[in-house]
Amino acid sequence: MFKSYLISGLRNLSRRKLFSLLNIIGLALGIACFILSYYHIRYEFSYDQFYSKSSRIFRLVTGNVATGEGWVRVSAPLPAKLEADIPEIQSFVRLINLDKSSKTAVRYDQKTFYEKNFFLADPSSVDFFDLNFVVGHPSVLRDIHTIVVSRSKAEQIFGFHDPVGKTLRINDQFEFTVGGVYEDFLPNSHLDMDFIVPFANLEKLLPGTSLGSNWGQYNYFAYVLLHPDAEEGLVEQKIGDIEVRLNDDQVFSLEAINLQPIGDIHFQENRGNLKPSYDRRSALIYGFSALAILIISMINYINLSTAGATGRLKEVGLRKTIGANRRQLIAQFIGESTLITMLASIAGLLLINFLLLDWVNGLFETYLEFHLLDIRLWMVLIGLIVSISLSAGAYIAYFILRVQPVKALKGGIKTASGRSPVRSFLLVTQFIIAITLLASALFIRSQMNLMSSQDIGLEKTGVINVPLYERSWKKDLAPIKEELTGLSFVSAASGTGFQAGSTNWHQTVWWEGQQQDASMNIISGDGDLFRTLGLELISGDETYIRNASRTERLYLLNEAAVNLIGWEDGLGKSFSPFGASRKQPIAGVIKDFNYKSLHHPIEPCVLVLGNTFEPDQLLIKIQSENIGNALTGIREKFTEISPNVPFEYSFLDEDFAQLYREERRSQTVVIFYTSVAIILSILGLFGILSFELQERRKEMAVRKILGISDFGLGALVSGKFIRMLLLAGLVSIPLTWYVVEQWLMNFSYRIELGFGVFSLAIFIVFLLIMTIMALKLWELNRSNMAQVLKYE
Repeated sequence: MFKSYLISGLRNLSRRKLFSLLNIIGLALGIACFILSYYHIRYEFSYDQFYSKSSRIFRLVTGNVATGEGWVRVSAPLPAKLEADIPEIQSFVRLINLDKSSKTAVRYDQKTFYEKNFFLADPSSVDFFDLNFVVGHPSVLRDIHTIVVSRSKAEQIFGFHDPVGKTLRINDQFEFTVGGVYEDFLPNSHLDMDFIVPFANLEKLLPGTSLGSNWGQYNYFAYVLLHPDAEEGLVEQKIGDIEVRLNDDQVFSLEAINLQPIGDIHFQENRGNLKPSYDRRSALIYGFSALAILIISMINYINLSTAGATGRLKEVGLRKTIGANRRQLIAQFIGESTLITMLASIAGLLLINFLLLDWVNGLFETYLEFHLLDIRLWMVLIGLIVSISLSAGAYIAYFILRVQPVKALKGGIKTASGRSPVRSFLLVTQFIIAITLLASALFIRSQMNLMSSQDIGLEKTGVINVPLYERSWKKDLAPIKEELTGLSFVSAASGTGFQAGSTNWHQTVWWEGQQQDASMNIISGDGDLFRTLGLELISGDETYIRNASRTERLYLLNEAAVNLIGWEDGLGKSFSPFGASRKQPIAGVIKDFNYKSLHHPIEPCVLVLGNTFEPDQLLIKIQSENIGNALTGIREKFTEISPNVPFEYSFLDEDFAQLYREERRSQTVVIFYTSVAIILSILGLFGILSFELQERRKEMAVRKILGISDFGLGALVSGKFIRMLLLAGLVSIPLTWYVVEQWLMNFSYRIELGFGVFSLAIFIVFLLIMTIMALKLWELNRSNMAQVLKYE
């Protein structure tokens, strides 16, 4: 019997090649999109879940990280104090990257490598992060003179030779002996360390730091491991109750210190995170969009199958007449549905493997891998095949089997007239999904255009950002600036710690007449920061500021900071971001500018201008129509100054654009799913119209002979589809409104939702319907009406 069903299914596919192909293509797209979204969401939610003790590892943070207002670093002596005072804490580990915003120079055998993932870490990091040593033993991290290296970096620096015992020179100052090589951190980790030296080297490598004091210096990542039976809430309460009495009898409170589960780090955007966070709402967008595509493909399949049921009625009637029972016929249709779904699944897997997987990895910067032996893939795939086959096959069987055998054999049943309420409901659902996705894509595009065109209060076009890797550059940047500004196409240059979307610090500030504690963002730079970024000075003397900042430190506040304090004009008022005893007159007030992304409102900010801080990057303002020649000239100048230091750069406007990376990804994904939804809708509508006109060829021929116009004929055929479209448009408006409103909650600067976009989306779908209708009617008009009537 199975062989009979298989032969029957293959014959049915062969007889209806076009519509079988449409069904397979539609289902393949739906299955491929669904599986890809499953892979992507599974990958994002696997972040930091693979550590053997992940459920008991917590990061120490300052403030409320759940609301995005936290700082993810604490002071160096804090974790040891907590371990000593709180029995529930089993152990701790501290980390700090040697060069926070630039790269560390690692030298071996006359070659220098500039690396960004260079960390100091306690030996307990091996236990916390399951470091798997392929050469050496984890205990080597207890030797203060030892360094351990990841496998990929060891191969890059040493080739395939054993590196143990070899010496690496760090920042041309310190030497460490390689004691081991460990497997690279997985890409779905919030942390990535390529070089690790013992944390006990802190005071040697970073002068001005302290292992046992400096309680207010919150510069260190710290993690604690709780005992298996410990309660997170109780531990947080005990942390808040701890007070540290400093040498000068000052009491240091830990009330602001909280625990962050390691599994939450990837999903919470906070100051100090090493990698961009992932918004859980993005997973919902991608998941629901993929589900919508799958539903559209199923609707296409059901509608095309039921619309073409006329050709199967005589077959079913004959089978019933010769004794086939209902169960056998249902099994036959479900079997045919399973065959089509399996063929579509194979096509979908091929589509993922050879086309879509690389695109998704490139878009999201992920490392998704497609393995046919992945048991979870087959669980999802089998679930899809079973659910699609049963739901589609059972409904198709019900639709056909309700016809009486005698009527079926007489051929008096018409099924493609479109009067089926279920088919009409499914078609309306398809239109709702297509309009919702299209309107959402248009709204997202409008928001992205707003962010691109918004005046943020500084000049980002024509400014390049050059990281300063060479220590000598940081210590004395003036000669390099002088060389660069001597070039005809460079108008200004400034050394700074400012990077798009972030500041140097966020810390407590003091001012005259202060009544309560407050903290502000700090941006450091030299006096040329104004000209380079085009900042507007509201009060103060720019010439004085530029000249004075060469020899002394100056403080400037933005408007938001002045408003927070409550001054009408802050010029000349006493202020300090570095202790109450170091207050000095404010040198100026600058107009507010967006130094963070437009997700955030403008916050109070202090510009600290002077040469007392080592800059991390050099901003260069280019005044040239030929950017390529200007970059070549700047590169040659840097090579002339330091031929062995790599010249790297980025454009400041591109740095700001990176702040909206997740939104641009969402835009790309929604546009892709919208395109697929529209393609599937076109395929489905094309198939249904083909059956519809085939069924009504005699009626159309009679009407043409009686003189109906092409417009009238089009209105007659398309009227019900237009009514379905209008109904779908009304339903999609509140649905899209809610989804887009939730997405726009991320932005402080946002577009206003209007009905114009909905009207445009409905109009685009209307044009698609009318285009397909026109093509099918044109095909009908080419037919000989007399021959049609003669055949009928």
